[in-house]
Amino acid sequence: MVKKCLYFIVFIMIFSLVLPTQLSANSYIPKKRVVVMVYDDSGSMWEKNDENENKILIDNWKYANFSLQSFVGLLDEGDQLIIVPMSEPNKRYDIDIKTSKRAMYIENTKEIQGQGNTPISTIDTAITILEDEMIADKNAEFWMIVLTDGIFNELDKERISEADYKEQENHTVSILESFRKNIVNEKILFRSVLVTIESYLSIPEKIQMEEFKSIWKNSLGGEFIEGQDGEDILNKMQQVAALITNRDPNSSNGYELPATFENKQLLLQSPFPLRRITLLQQGTTEFTPINIKEVDINGENNIHSIDGPIYLKTLEDPEKLSTDLFSQITHIKHKQPYSVIPAGNYLFSFQNHTNSFKDSLVILAEPAIDFTVVYKKKNADGSFTEDFNQFFIGDEMNVEVTLYKSGSKKDVLDISQLGNIKNLVNVTTTVGENVIALEWDEIQSKFIGSFTLKNSEDHGTKTLVNIKGFYYKEKEMQLPRKQSRQLSLKKLTDNWLGKVDELDKAPPFKVVPLINGKEMTAEELAQLFEENHLSIFTGKNKINAILEREGNVIVVKPLPYRYEKLTTAGDVVMTLSMQGKYPDERAELQFTIRIQDIPFFKKWGPFIFYSFLIILAGIYIVGLIIKTRFKSNSEYIEYTYSYIGSESHKHTSTQRLESNFFSRWLVPYFAEKCHINNVTFKAAKRGVILPKEQQRSDMEVFGECLDETAGDNDIHLYPNDEVKISDAQCRHTYQYMKN
Repeated sequence: MVKKCLYFIVFIMIFSLVLPTQLSANSYIPKKRVVVMVYDDSGSMWEKNDENENKILIDNWKYANFSLQSFVGLLDEGDQLIIVPMSEPNKRYDIDIKTSKRAMYIENTKEIQGQGNTPISTIDTAITILEDEMIADKNAEFWMIVLTDGIFNELDKERISEADYKEQENHTVSILESFRKNIVNEKILFRSVLVTIESYLSIPEKIQMEEFKSIWKNSLGGEFIEGQDGEDILNKMQQVAALITNRDPNSSNGYELPATFENKQLLLQSPFPLRRITLLQQGTTEFTPINIKEVDINGENNIHSIDGPIYLKTLEDPEKLSTDLFSQITHIKHKQPYSVIPAGNYLFSFQNHTNSFKDSLVILAEPAIDFTVVYKKKNADGSFTEDFNQFFIGDEMNVEVTLYKSGSKKDVLDISQLGNIKNLVNVTTTVGENVIALEWDEIQSKFIGSFTLKNSEDHGTKTLVNIKGFYYKEKEMQLPRKQSRQLSLKKLTDNWLGKVDELDKAPPFKVVPLINGKEMTAEELAQLFEENHLSIFTGKNKINAILEREGNVIVVKPLPYRYEKLTTAGDVVMTLSMQGKYPDERAELQFTIRIQDIPFFKKWGPFIFYSFLIILAGIYIVGLIIKTRFKSNSEYIEYTYSYIGSESHKHTSTQRLESNFFSRWLVPYFAEKCHINNVTFKAAKRGVILPKEQQRSDMEVFGECLDETAGDNDIHLYPNDEVKISDAQCRHTYQYMKN
């Protein structure tokens, strides 16, 4: 027993791992469709009054019931259908459309024939049901269908007073508007269709019906289809079924799947993937059953499943007012759940010859097509943005529609293979009262239209893609727009004045940003500061400025130039620039501030004084650098003296050429001097100099007496050169020596 349980667990685990892989190959999970139908089974479907108020029998009930059977037969097995009969306004009939139960529930619909009244409360019941279903799954696609042959009792002016009518009308409008507002806010996909049978309505009743259609359209955004009696009821309900399954309800003069009948085979060709193929027969005689033997899809014959044939017949009419109708419906779809039938060739093989049914056969193809709608704002620089927060009234807009395979936005469909796209494909977007026709762009493989975003309280848009005779689908979405924003800057400070040497103490210059004349919020301004969207421009003026924020006010603080004394004085023009939150928002404010100068000597006196000191210091330092000095410890004078007449007695001494610290290092420019006895020597770059002021006529230099040349020029002495001086008693010899 334990072993069997283990095998079972392993099997479940393997199955759970394999199944998702199988489903992901060519599958998607479509939106669940919830359809709530208000069905008129009131007494007026059986009899009407003629012009003379005589009762006459009619058979609208017969065709309405047959259209209900056909409607159930044409819906997909994944759809959910709930019927609210007018004879039982508070009751709901849940119709199971699954393959195994569809026939049984079609039989059950034949019992809905209460022959009661036409109460408006059925609308309330339908809305309540829809609201409950939306709570359960708001991602589903919701439909409300109303089939009626007359005015609701509570809105019949011939039966009630004007006051009661107005009260009920206001109540109905309130209910519908509230419901619509809720689905818009919740972004729920919803459509509503009113199908009216008007062949037996009097002129006053037709006028009242038009009034209700107006309420239906304006309050709920609903559509309406007008029908007559008899088979036209069936045709209109089949149009509704086509709308729900995204087929074009107006199939004439459009694209049809190429079909070739030959012997017992039918070849269909589709350039697009399909969710389902339906073979429909409908007429006044019973049909030979269509027995499908085999279906080959692109060479594979085991990937399909067949639902049907489903047999339909009108109810028995005791009065025999009209002929009976018969119908036979067969659905072919992919065997794998949630998968689509790929585009290509489909070969149907039948047990009987196609000649026996091809004339009565209608082929319905439910496309596996979806599309995206993208709104883009065209910026001033030619770029585009998809950010709804940047959409403003007056903006130039693009709307782009791209068709793709259902469930796979990457698989963009090639519409060009249809050939005459302009005549076969109609793509429009309605924004307010503006209907925009989109054109096919071969390069981008999408439909593109342009429009100007106008002011409107209703932000709803509706985009229709119609491949005539083949595909029909509408999508509604909200296109929010904001009042166009005009960004401006307003100065709060007038006659700003500051002294050139006290700018850091001067009061700031204040500016407030305005949006459409109203002050910007502190939060938005803070965001602009964080994103560096503000700048201050001073032009060629030598002045600085910084920007700060005080709440929702911009504070401009003028500051000195990097050299305060060079700061521009007088009237200074500045420009404050601001880039708003959105690309096309920009504002500038040019304003003038006055910088008050100070007296010349107060402004420049210290500068001149210190500059003079610096220059003096520079001159002094240069003088110290270029000053000629003796080579310390390498230059000296050998001094010898002797008495005249006694030259053998000589006294010789060696004295270094040097001066004191002050003279050597602190006195600039003047060459260093050294006094030896009565002779002064001056330093030179080479050797030493005997200054001219020290020269005497009795001096001997280089062995010659100076005589009259003494004092004319400085004499350069080089190593071993001698200077001799003789007086009355002694002879003095000075010999320059250098190590």
